[in-house]
Amino acid sequence: MNSESMSFFCSFGISFAVAGLLLPLIWRLRNHLPLAIPNERSLHTMPIPSVAALALWAGFTVGSIFLIYFQPLMIGTRLAVIGGGAFVLTIVSFVDDCIDLSAMHRLLAQTVVAGLLALSWVAQSDNQSADLFIVLVSIFLIIWMTNLFNFMDGSDGLAVTMAIIGFSALAGAAFMAGFAWWQLPALIVAATLPLWFINFPPAKMFLGDVGAAPLGFLAIGFGGLGVVERGWSAAFVLLVFLPFILDATITLIRRLLHREKVWEAHKTHYYQKLVQLGAGHRGTLLVYGVSMIGCSMSAVFLVRYETALWVVLGGWTIIHLGFFAAIDYHCKKFET
Repeated sequence: MNSESMSFFCSFGISFAVAGLLLPLIWRLRNHLPLAIPNERSLHTMPIPSVAALALWAGFTVGSIFLIYFQPLMIGTRLAVIGGGAFVLTIVSFVDDCIDLSAMHRLLAQTVVAGLLALSWVAQSDNQSADLFIVLVSIFLIIWMTNLFNFMDGSDGLAVTMAIIGFSALAGAAFMAGFAWWQLPALIVAATLPLWFINFPPAKMFLGDVGAAPLGFLAIGFGGLGVVERGWSAAFVLLVFLPFILDATITLIRRLLHREKVWEAHKTHYYQKLVQLGAGHRGTLLVYGVSMIGCSMSAVFLVRYETALWVVLGGWTIIHLGFFAAIDYHCKKFET
């Protein structure tokens, strides 16, 4: 085993161990930390500690520092922007968990880090007119993906499972593409694994905004970096996170069409409807987990075949739309 492999396995173990060891401490301090208080839009009936992701980021940070110490050439400007943006969002999101920031303040922070990330993607390009369009579109997509995990973190185990599967796919594809930074998304998986056991239904602790927003940002950060560095196409990223992207996007469009306040909490996501139809948190996690694994495995297996990726992306999209239509049908039938 060479030194690079040794440093990675040590970093992976460190990330897992630090996160796992901090979770009992967070649990002991739960009465002094932010709680998710049930309301009419919640799927839970009891207050639950909501900042378990502090252990995730501690594990990821310590593991990354150890890794970068032995592999300092891994980090470039674009990775530094991703890391810095995730750090800023972690701080802002933790404050939001504590004192409930306004949507405007959260959006402002997300726009700033999204802008810097988008600019880093086009920094070496000479086509300024095209760059402006790419930056504007990228900022919108980054903000949307940043909020994706937060939108979908309303049922036990859902966001943690997507993080483990999604970042595993990113790490695997980055390794196949020969990117030195493939180890960083793998460390996110290592630090997230302990949280799966405490977030599995019935959840003892939640990720909180401090986990959801940075995870969404890192997902588009690493995913977009692979596109910019020509390791894969946009279809790969869309397919890996398709269950979350479709559920959240279709729900948002429907709420906009109904002139609802999209920034307010609600229970109209398809995963929320599935829970309320009787599948419960475990049944919903099973259904979405199968979908996540299927989409991610398809994406990794076809990562080098762009045309096939788009075709398979279309196929999985049709499957999900049919699934969502079935949920809507049973919801209407249940109401009548």
